[in-house]
Formats: sequence, C-alpha cells, structure tokens
Amino acid sequence: FGSSRLTHFCVSRPTRAAAAAPPKAMGDFDQNFTHPDDAFQEADVSGGHIVHIRVQQRNGRKNWTIVEGLPVKMLGYPVNFDKILKALKKSFKTNGAIQGSTEGSSVIQLQGDFRRETRDWMVANGLAEEKGVVVHGT
Repeated sequence: FGSSRLTHFCVSRPTRAAAAAPPKAMGDFDQNFTHPDDAFQEADVSGGHIVHIRVQQRNGRKNWTIVEGLPVKMLGYPVNFDKILKALKKSFKTNGAIQGSTEGSSVIQLQGDFRRETRDWMVANGLAEEKGVVVHGT
C-alpha cells in the first residue's frame, strides 16, 4: 500500500513539539470521535424524517433487510405501507412483511440483504432524501 491510502485509516501522528508536551488532564481531551461517514451519527435533515436501513441475520446465510423511520404522513396524506412493500417486493424479486412499531410508523422487512438497493429505490421514488437515509452495517 502507498502511504496516501493508509493515512485515511490512521490517526494523525503528533508532531515533535506536541509529543514533548506534557499529557493533558482527562477533562481536556476532545470528545469529538465521530467520522464524517459514521452511520450512527444523526443525519442533518431539515423538516424530514431519518430512515434507517439495516440488516439482521436470521439463521445461517439468511438475512432480513429492515427499513425503519418512514413517515406516517406525506404531503398531508397517510402513507400506504402495503403499496410500498408491494413495490419493493416486485423491484427486488423477494418477499417481505410489515411489522408494527411503537412510534406509530411501521417497519418493513425484506428477505435478503438489499440495503444499498433499498436506499437507491427510496431516493429515486421520492420517499426520502439522500441525506435522510442512514444505511447501517456497510
């Protein structure tokens, strides 16, 4: 590997002057450990919902793709989760189910790992903004 590739994954090394400085007290450390591509960091969406797409392993090589956080109403009308599920199932040629959630919105489950495809489909069909979709586990 070239050194330019590894610098993305490495923590920056301190300069000689910083290395000679005495260690900081515990309260002086910077608590900003988030990376710009951190999937667990909340997305900045003005007025929109954050849709979380994650994968859950069932048994062996079988997976569920779970879509959470879809809004209950869009443009003043209630969202028909059955139509969304039917379109996703037809697009990805898989089966799925709708599970109830405590927040009032429903959770969509698809058989198989379709995280990236689901994100692209949601953005293309206007169900979510690209900044408002968080894909976990990529």
